[in-house]
Amino acid sequence: MKINIEQLPSGAYRIRKTVRGKTYRITVDYRPTESEALRLLADVMGRGGTARTPLTFGEAAERHLAALDGVLSASTLRGYRLTLDRLQRDYRRFCAVRISAMTSEDVQRLLMHYGKTHAPKTVRNVYGFISAVLRAYAPDITLRVNLPAQMPTEPYIPSESDIRAVYDAFRGTRYEIPFRLALCGMRRSEICALTLADLTDDNRMHICKAKIQDKDGRWIIADRTKTPESTRYVRIPDDLADLIRRQGYVYRGGPGTIGQQLAIVEDRLGLPRFSLHKLRHYYVSYAHAIGIPDSYTMQNCGYRSDTVMKRVYRHALDDKRAEMDRRVLDGISGMLS
Repeated sequence: MKINIEQLPSGAYRIRKTVRGKTYRITVDYRPTESEALRLLADVMGRGGTARTPLTFGEAAERHLAALDGVLSASTLRGYRLTLDRLQRDYRRFCAVRISAMTSEDVQRLLMHYGKTHAPKTVRNVYGFISAVLRAYAPDITLRVNLPAQMPTEPYIPSESDIRAVYDAFRGTRYEIPFRLALCGMRRSEICALTLADLTDDNRMHICKAKIQDKDGRWIIADRTKTPESTRYVRIPDDLADLIRRQGYVYRGGPGTIGQQLAIVEDRLGLPRFSLHKLRHYYVSYAHAIGIPDSYTMQNCGYRSDTVMKRVYRHALDDKRAEMDRRVLDGISGMLS
């Protein structure tokens, strides 16, 4: 039977050949010629097993990141880079294990130790990265580990009075416009990338790019949004559009500066801390509370699916919840009277 050479998602090459019903395979990090592949398989067939290149986990992880460069977003790659840097700094022995000899026990021990100082969600993200590397460079290894249960969280959504108090503090400053745009359902990364050219004559903002950190931690303007669904037009209030035109730009400054200033104002006013992103949550919850169709809100906010959106408004605004409770009870009472 003809020898099979296929490239894996990691960029490595897997060589396979079936002889008398038995399949022999080996994985290498370069594309071999057919004669080279036959020589490599001959050694494997002589030992009657499967061979892999003697990569350590750390080496395989580095190659995996290199193969994903240009495929994943810069922010996702940066997250993977930070994860690998932590593993190489704090778990050198784990990173030095030959990937072909790695076991579920090795991974379980690391996750248990990691979980002592990190949240369950972070531990799960680390496991996701480790398993992705193993799938790419040691596809025959099957991991069986126990992951920590994720603790349910109750997201804080600012009240109308919270928002009004912060807005009064921001009015007339360079933070007024981004604050109000967040209340229109936009992400911070989208707001910081907007220019006057993105504002249409009928007062809609064209969301088509984002300000993000690249894999080296530098802020850049990416010519694409977080997801394809995030590229959209968002209508804004007429007075806000006029303010942007008079000013001549949307916002000049780093995304982190907005968060820092927001925290300073919240502390000064004695309010619970909430990020700019929570204003997007407020928009979603408010739209749901007043009966705006989910399909409209999902499109306006650029959600890929309604899963996250429903998780947000499931924790409906307290001030609106009381109003809705009264409406339901009044309706039932009226039916019985």
